[in-house]
Amino acid sequence: MSTYLSERSQLVDFNGTLSTKATLTAGVPQGSILGPLLFVMYVNDLPSIIKAETIMFADDTTCLSHGHTVEIVSTGVQGDLNSLYEYARKNHLVPHPDKTKVVIFHKKRQIIEDRPLLTLGENVVEYVNSYKCLGFTLDESLQYDLHVKDICRKMNYGIQIIKRVKFYLPKENLITIANSHVLCHLDYCAPLLHNLSAAQVDKLLKLQSIVHG
Repeated sequence: MSTYLSERSQLVDFNGTLSTKATLTAGVPQGSILGPLLFVMYVNDLPSIIKAETIMFADDTTCLSHGHTVEIVSTGVQGDLNSLYEYARKNHLVPHPDKTKVVIFHKKRQIIEDRPLLTLGENVVEYVNSYKCLGFTLDESLQYDLHVKDICRKMNYGIQIIKRVKFYLPKENLITIANSHVLCHLDYCAPLLHNLSAAQVDKLLKLQSIVHG
């Protein structure tokens, strides 16, 4: 392990001109097999410095806070953002400000007018109406409309592929394409689709029937 991480250097190739080598004192080789595992081990203590419920997957971190008012929640979120920024600074990590977003989940007919300013270091954190978390689109009222729309878009793309090649490939190959480019989108996070409306289910079933037809 020490030989894997020590005595490493990097250089820059610009139009065929190489820079001098610079010694690396932190980080892991990009694209390596051990890299993701070592990173997860490195940030394994991150949840201990954040009060919100923390969900981590590789280098993606989602924090969930709840409260009776937006002011109460935002105060807690800002405290966690401050802790996260300080944690990153001490551990030589750089949070991605453009990928740091805030969603206020609320009842469908509820209108949130006051959205307190939140910052991560010197960067203002953007409020968004929806956010894709590990491939699942969550909108602020948890109605699933955007996620169903995304599933339909992906399934339609796969269906168009099948239509183009169905006269040139045997049935076994078409089944493989259907499973890998269409039906797989129905299987992903399937338990979360339990509360879909009848209209949303109907949209998915129509596309599914096209494949089976």
